[in-house]
Amino acid sequence: MKCPNCGSDINEKHTHCFKCGKGLNGEPDFVKSITTMSCSKCGSEIDSDYRSCTKCGYEIKQQCDEKQKYPALRTIATLYKVVAFLTLAVCIVAGFTMGGIGILISSVSGIIACITLLAAGEGIKVLIDIEQNTRMNK
Repeated sequence: MKCPNCGSDINEKHTHCFKCGKGLNGEPDFVKSITTMSCSKCGSEIDSDYRSCTKCGYEIKQQCDEKQKYPALRTIATLYKVVAFLTLAVCIVAGFTMGGIGILISSVSGIIACITLLAAGEGIKVLIDIEQNTRMNK
């Protein structure tokens, strides 16, 4: 089969042209991403947004390793969690060194800061999950 847009040869199982991203059989045109992965059947390098391998036609939707996407955001979310617990520990230790009401004030401040940082880290992960679910349901 030939792509109606660029004339490239296309496997009949494909839903998009692998060269230009033109949608086939009523599918919307595809915007190429910069993330790639390897086909688990033939090993060829393919765009991670493709639903099938451009060489062998193997269905790749189920094999896409979502953990490889957005490594920087995942690292930032983890750092938020680490900083959250370190902040809590520092505030509690500081409170004990102050004594009296300082323990209460410092502990409450540490708990609020910890919860805020944990929420920010989880918020990043939720946004990544939403984006991945949106991409898979195209």
